[in-house]
Amino acid sequence: MSVDYLYNELPLNKQGVSIVNGVEINQHGKPVAYWIRQDNADYYLSGPRIRVPASEIVHIYKCNFAGQTRGYTPLAPVLLNLNALETYKRS
Repeated sequence: MSVDYLYNELPLNKQGVSIVNGVEINQHGKPVAYWIRQDNADYYLSGPRIRVPASEIVHIYKCNFAGQTRGYTPLAPVLLNLNALETYKRS
């Protein structure tokens, strides 16, 4: 299961509720819920979408700019370097 980062809806209703990168936020930018996809054996992020209230999720990330709804894992730069190293080793 993973947050459906491709899911965006702007705005959902007159109260200003929107979905940005799979995170449902209110008019003040506070997370209300997370939209998570169940993994499917065929394709990544192709299973049914489930709404999980923000009160049930601990979302810890470093905010790099105002209005940011999601962060990057600290492993992202490491994984990119490992991918580049693997590509270099193959050539």
